[in-house]
Amino acid sequence: MSTSSPSSEWVESARLVVRAGLAVVSAAFIVLGLLALPSGIRQRSACFAAQAAEVLDARIDISAIGHHKATLRQSAAFSCRQYIRLVPDIREGEDVEALLKGLNLTVLVHDQLGEELMAGAYPARLMWDAPSADLTIADARPFPLGEYPVSIEVVSPAAAMAGRPVRVVSGYVLCGLEWMGPSISIIGGSAAAALGAIIGAVLVLTRRKS
Repeated sequence: MSTSSPSSEWVESARLVVRAGLAVVSAAFIVLGLLALPSGIRQRSACFAAQAAEVLDARIDISAIGHHKATLRQSAAFSCRQYIRLVPDIREGEDVEALLKGLNLTVLVHDQLGEELMAGAYPARLMWDAPSADLTIADARPFPLGEYPVSIEVVSPAAAMAGRPVRVVSGYVLCGLEWMGPSISIIGGSAAAALGAIIGAVLVLTRRKS
């Protein structure tokens, strides 16, 4: 009849405590990974959706003086910037500046109380890295989700654009910060789940059989 020494019993107890601790760590990593990974995927999908969104698309006649109304339907408020652009129907070989000669146009986005949220004008325009036919006339920080009235005033017309409506569009500009959060969640979640699985597998493979 053999008996275990106090030292061997202490070692065995310590081993069980360590394994239990590692099992808790393994489970925590797996749960953390399974929570972070879907969250990162959802955030990344939201970034792609915002990048492709056109929250304003109004066709107006800029060959005559007039006042036009439209609605901007805000679908994201986390992007770096938001723009308003003129997108004229430019044919091959035509000159944008010549076609828009004489045009004086203003755009105003306001809330239901009439407070100005975003404003722009042509010919005082801004240029992002956009195709030559896309004229950015305003940019601002995105405002809260919702629907907003848009007023477009053709103060002085561009006669050369008669019969050729111009689109006034708005969309979002995403910089690296918006993509950083989803990337961290996806990479970190994958790594945490994988590490938890590895620790769990090691515990299973090294367990002592009765």
